[in-house]
Amino acid sequence: MKQVESLLEGETTRLTGKTFFVITTSLGLSLAYICTQFFKNISSTKLKSLKPSENKLEDLFGIFFNAKTYLVTASCIMETTLNELFKNKFDRIYAYEVCALAIAFGIEPHILFEYFYGDGERPIIGLLPKPAEGK
Repeated sequence: MKQVESLLEGETTRLTGKTFFVITTSLGLSLAYICTQFFKNISSTKLKSLKPSENKLEDLFGIFFNAKTYLVTASCIMETTLNELFKNKFDRIYAYEVCALAIAFGIEPHILFEYFYGDGERPIIGLLPKPAEGK
């Protein structure tokens, strides 16, 4: 941890996700542990399911119509930043924003860092429910 602190001395929250990932993995540190230490004060919350309404179509598709709005609220990330991500501009996202997105989706932050910046195969991040046996 002291090695990372000395490398990042004077660094602001503007540290990119890619730089954070490269430094942490280059030093052979546990990405999971470093994420919990550096991002322990993030105010993001997990996305919540919509409350059922009287409209079955809205119940089925409502989260897709307003997904960006819900994600902005849960992650505390600006909508313009999310728009950049949807354009595959992962080098522009800050490390704390990667962590905030992970929290919003209910996955471990280090897994999202691996997904965005890791080499080789991407880890399965488990956003979709597993199908029932025999289906």
